Amino acid sequence: MYRPVGDMMTVRGLICSLLMFAAAVLIGIPYASEATTYVVDDDGGSWANYTTIQDAVDNATDGDTILVYNGTYNEDVLVYKGLTIVGNGTAETTVIGTGNGSVFRVTAFNVTLRSMTIRGGGSGPSDAGIRMEHVRTCAVNMTRVVDNGHGIFLNDSWLVEILDSDISSNDGYGILGENLTDSRIADCTLSDNALGSIALADGSDSDVLEGNTMSATPHGVLLNLSTDCELYDNIMTGCGIWIRGAYLNEYIHTIPSNNTVNAAPVYYLLNGTGVTVPPNVGEIIVVNSDNTTISGHTIENGSVGLSIAYSTSTSVDSCEFNGHSAFGVMVHKSRYTEISDTMALDNGIYGVAAVMASGISLSNVNASYSGEYGLLMIQSNHSTVRDVAVIGNGTEQGVHLAIISDCDIENVTVTDCGIGFGLVRASDLSLTNIIARDNVVAGVYVDDRSRDDVFDHLIASDNGYGLFVANRSRGHLLVNSTLTGSSSADIRLLDADVAGDDDPALTTLNVTLTTVDVMNSTLVVRNFLHVRALKGGSPLANVDVKVLDGNTTVYASSGFGGNDSRTGSDGSVRWIAVTDRVYAGSAPAAENTTTVSARYLDWEEIRDVNMSTTHTETFNVTTNVTVIYVDDDNAGDPDMDGSEEHPYDTIQRGIDNASANDTIRVYEGDYSENVVVDVPGISIIGNGTANTTVDAGNSGTVMLINVSNVTIKRLHLTDAGTQTEDSGIHLDGSAGAVGLTVHDVHVDLSQRGIFIDGSSDVVIINVTLDNNAFGLYGDTSDDISIAGSSIASNTNSGMYLTDVNGASITDGCSIHTHGTYGIYMNNCAGGVISDASITSNTNSGVYLTSSHDIWILDSVLSSNGEGIYITATDNVTVVGCEVRSSTSNGIALRASSADVRVEGCEIRDNNNGISVTSSVR
Repeated sequence: MYRPVGDMMTVRGLICSLLMFAAAVLIGIPYASEATTYVVDDDGGSWANYTTIQDAVDNATDGDTILVYNGTYNEDVLVYKGLTIVGNGTAETTVIGTGNGSVFRVTAFNVTLRSMTIRGGGSGPSDAGIRMEHVRTCAVNMTRVVDNGHGIFLNDSWLVEILDSDISSNDGYGILGENLTDSRIADCTLSDNALGSIALADGSDSDVLEGNTMSATPHGVLLNLSTDCELYDNIMTGCGIWIRGAYLNEYIHTIPSNNTVNAAPVYYLLNGTGVTVPPNVGEIIVVNSDNTTISGHTIENGSVGLSIAYSTSTSVDSCEFNGHSAFGVMVHKSRYTEISDTMALDNGIYGVAAVMASGISLSNVNASYSGEYGLLMIQSNHSTVRDVAVIGNGTEQGVHLAIISDCDIENVTVTDCGIGFGLVRASDLSLTNIIARDNVVAGVYVDDRSRDDVFDHLIASDNGYGLFVANRSRGHLLVNSTLTGSSSADIRLLDADVAGDDDPALTTLNVTLTTVDVMNSTLVVRNFLHVRALKGGSPLANVDVKVLDGNTTVYASSGFGGNDSRTGSDGSVRWIAVTDRVYAGSAPAAENTTTVSARYLDWEEIRDVNMSTTHTETFNVTTNVTVIYVDDDNAGDPDMDGSEEHPYDTIQRGIDNASANDTIRVYEGDYSENVVVDVPGISIIGNGTANTTVDAGNSGTVMLINVSNVTIKRLHLTDAGTQTEDSGIHLDGSAGAVGLTVHDVHVDLSQRGIFIDGSSDVVIINVTLDNNAFGLYGDTSDDISIAGSSIASNTNSGMYLTDVNGASITDGCSIHTHGTYGIYMNNCAGGVISDASITSNTNSGVYLTSSHDIWILDSVLSSNGEGIYITATDNVTVVGCEVRSSTSNGIALRASSADVRVEGCEIRDNNNGISVTSSVR
């Protein structure tokens, strides 16, 4: 163990030397002396030069010695010369500072302080019993430093020695070194220092701590942003080692196992691979190591139980890290740490802390009764926390998650804290089965730009606030949760909205709560709607359902043009999320209207519902319609009878066994057949145009209808033959067939997508007619209505109408990209084209010939050969249309046309705007 060379010189020894010097002069013996020695005595003894140490310093020169005789010296001393200042022993010589600043402030090189007691330094951050700054080769030996701010403060100094001294009962650190280099602290006793025994900080490097005894203090040794320090034979009781670093080299030190914490060796592992930490150690420090196993340890009453830094795949299980002044467990800049079945109780700052520790996994961990946070996670993304309990953190937080994203947190209980869960700049967290109870401020507090966190099954009871969201935190979802008994409010939103961002601060879904407090924030309250259909008291399957949330469709089965499911075998559709009310900026809320429609065959009911709670709306269905089922997968079933259990295998077989007004339900599949509909009043309903296809195999018409009042829905009809009248749907009126409804049907690859031949009363809604020769072909028919449909990319015309009266094309039809005309009307009367988009047709968007009483209203005609071409036609009204970008004329009026009115139209960017020949009247 290191010892200084020679004995330390006391005042008595120096007086003896002076007597020897006098005797030598009297008898003529030469005696060499290189410096002057001054004596200080507070009683003003005759042998003394001065009564204060400062007077002696002021009058001495570098290399001199100042002897401080027995007594109490009440002064602050500035040592700005290279002096040796020696007392007469710690029990005899006491220097007491003024309490304002440091007792000894040393600013010179080569200063030594020995054999005295120093006390009474101030309480400022740099005040100390001894303060040395910007010095080297200085020493403190056999000195007692007590009852100061810091005991000794060494700033920006090197080659300093502190030996054989008692540094205790100071209000700060016993010894604090900042940027201290190549210095040594040995054989010192440090106890009862309020902040810690020895702290080496802020760039301290290559310092040696040896043979020191430390006790009754938060930290034995704190190495904060320091490098390459050496610790030997230090004894720490009730305290230990705490290493803090921003980089790997600040964790690399020499710390052999001859250092002890509570009489057990310190285990410091550096650059290890596949190591299992041995039992019976006083502290564990793992640095830059892989696949370390730590199992079954109980480590208590130190500074930090377990430190893991810059390491990968550390496994910690079945351990206890309790009663430490700082942390039970600290994980810093490490990956894939697993901590399971572990307790970290009664720790001074944090139970478990993970900082920049990605992929950490915590399971079955109890981190209760900590001074600040039970569990702290900062920048520890992609982590998992399960089955964690944090209880009794007083006014602080149970769990604090900051600057963190993409973590799964499940089954966590936080009770009796200031804040149960605190989230700061946390995003994309999934928090499930969280219990937050009896927390003073809030069960959960979400703050400072946190985003898109999901709370599922949060139980927040008897807190100040159940959930508090503040300061531009938005996009959060609270689901299936209960918030009750809050002394302030169950939910509090404060300044959470962000200008220009429509994302609400919080959306609740199926949440039980009573009180809401909203300011400068948006809260959307939603609940789940279940819909159930009964017929005769029994569940009814295949009922179509539509739900409007305000004006937005949030659920629609195929019967309402959507892709959602009909009712199942239990008669229900479930878990439809619907808005009840919206707090837009503040309370009170704006109530939302929810409308539910249910439809089955010829029965339909529409009702407004109250969505203040999650509940089931029950519909009682009444209908006498017979349903015949068809499924192409049921070929070969000897018992097929059209029932749901034994459906027919072809549509034609279903029709052949149907009666008037029956409904044929066609399951999804590919049906290769030509269908003849010869039963009046029947409905043929598929499972959606993407699911149910009828394919004629390039031969004949896909579906020929020669009876009245037929309905076709949700089918894809394709690949008719090559003859002129081969169509997707052919309504043949030669036998008196009238009345056809076509809804949600797609027809392609036919000569005529839909062919209306000598009939009337046709309603076509939401159909797609594309890649045919003609999209819709009407001949010698009356009252054809087409609405909300798309007619596109047909090689001839989109709609070709000849001798048709009462045609109506409305409600946003899109008619574009045809080889000749968008709409061709010949010898037609009483036609209306309204709210249509007619674009990119080669010849004309609308071509009228030999017709009369035609209205074209509020439509867009763009990029056609000619927008509207009118010849030999009377009484045409064009109002509120936009006609633009035609390669020829926007509107062309040709021979024998009369009474054409164009009003309120925007006609621009055409080759010619309106072209009129002289024969137009």
